[in-house]
Amino acid sequence: MYFIHFLIFFIMLLSRRSVSVVARTFAAPFALTRLFSTAMSDDDKNEAIFTLGVNVANKAGEIRNVLEKNELDAFVKGFSDTVLGKVTNPNELFAKHGPYLNKIIGERMQVLVEEKAKQDKKFIEFYMKENPTAVKTDSGLVYHKQTNGTGKQPTADDTVLVHYHGMLLDGKVFDSSVDRGEPIEFPLNGVIAGWTEGVSMMKEGEKAILICPPNLAYGERGAPPTIGPNTTLLFEVELIKVK
Repeated sequence: MYFIHFLIFFIMLLSRRSVSVVARTFAAPFALTRLFSTAMSDDDKNEAIFTLGVNVANKAGEIRNVLEKNELDAFVKGFSDTVLGKVTNPNELFAKHGPYLNKIIGERMQVLVEEKAKQDKKFIEFYMKENPTAVKTDSGLVYHKQTNGTGKQPTADDTVLVHYHGMLLDGKVFDSSVDRGEPIEFPLNGVIAGWTEGVSMMKEGEKAILICPPNLAYGERGAPPTIGPNTTLLFEVELIKVK
């Protein structure tokens, strides 16, 4: 019971903010909802509040993955009591329950990390089997040429112009210059290591798939809220020009 009742403090661990700051952060939307609720139907108001809940859950990131279904009610009560000002001693509570929270969250997160690593490894093994022309480098990067290029090949010190789709291994696109309709230019030594290595293997006009394990992407920190910790990423890249 206590674990989830005070799991809201996990947000503090991730953001290095106190619970009082978290409460103030979310108090303003609640106040605005009350202010404008008279101009909304009950259904619209409920949908708006539901959307606020979705937003808060999304911002909570990995907390969603360590929360078990039978613990949700206590978690929601801990959150709502904090937002409504009913929790007057958050620092004392955290001092008392923080060590247990750190322990149980750490254990659950480690299980998730290990399982995710196994799944990512299986994905890469399957991809390599199905695509015999793909190359896996010593760093763990998977480089798979899709179309040949005949132009200049960049070094890590060059600036490049590219089009790309960035995807999670489930196919979800988290970023895409193609969708935005405009290629992007950047120094090749100023991006994730998988891009620096992979794009350096390409020539102008070439299209390739790059699969970047976490150590060549965003590592243990991830890039919240879209990219979680220890996430393997897949990119479809077209090298347009080396500058």
